Amino acid sequence: VVLMGGHLLASHATQNISALHVQLANIHALLGVFGFGVMLIVGVSFQVLPMFYVTPDFSKVLNKGLTFIILTLLSMYAIFTFVDETLLIFVKISLAMILSFYAIESLYRIKKRKRPVKDVTLLFWQSGAVSLIIGLMFWIADTFFETDLSPYSALLIGGGFVLGVIHGMLYKIVPFLVWFHLNGSGYMSIPSITEMIEQKYARLNYYLYFSALLLFSFSFYLSFLVKIAAVVLAMSMLLLQYNLYKVVQIYINTKKTKPDFDMSMMS
Repeated sequence: VVLMGGHLLASHATQNISALHVQLANIHALLGVFGFGVMLIVGVSFQVLPMFYVTPDFSKVLNKGLTFIILTLLSMYAIFTFVDETLLIFVKISLAMILSFYAIESLYRIKKRKRPVKDVTLLFWQSGAVSLIIGLMFWIADTFFETDLSPYSALLIGGGFVLGVIHGMLYKIVPFLVWFHLNGSGYMSIPSITEMIEQKYARLNYYLYFSALLLFSFSFYLSFLVKIAAVVLAMSMLLLQYNLYKVVQIYINTKKTKPDFDMSMMS
């Protein structure tokens, strides 16, 4: 992705746009979104969902083979872009089906979690999975019909799934790391993972983020909404930054105090 991005930038900088520029740009975007963003989340979710939400484990076949299948299909997409349009459509359908299956499996496991506690991070995961499914449907529909759904597809997959799930993971992983390191250092009188972030602020972050997605969607018809959507998204990201900063402050302030237990003997 980095090498292809560098090539595309150099092409624009030198005004040397080749006949294959559009195909390379499509492959670059696909590898960036699916090869990096989606595949990273897929790999992490096999550990994060059972760990934080006590969901049933993913099947061994899915756990061991899904990332390999995605990587194979992406490689085939890159090759067939220059070879055969029919084979390219087959790869797109296969990729959409396998990722939709993963999204449905994720939703099913969240529903079957052993600890049915309501958590704002679940909203990020669930809306992200639904966004992925709808975005993939738009992606395929854009292939067969004379539609212009590709902007919606990119918004739902990149913004709805990748960005949304990253929000949910940050709200779980950062507090867990702070709690884990403080607890391992002998600090027992510390907030729990869920107490480190005020849920009302995390929920507000979700509403702002989701509102930004909706505004960006409508902006394809009402262009003036783009600026409003950008402001709302910026507010959402600033609130995310603030919430995570408060967690880090808990760590910094706690480390300035004396531990409840001296854990140095365990070294």
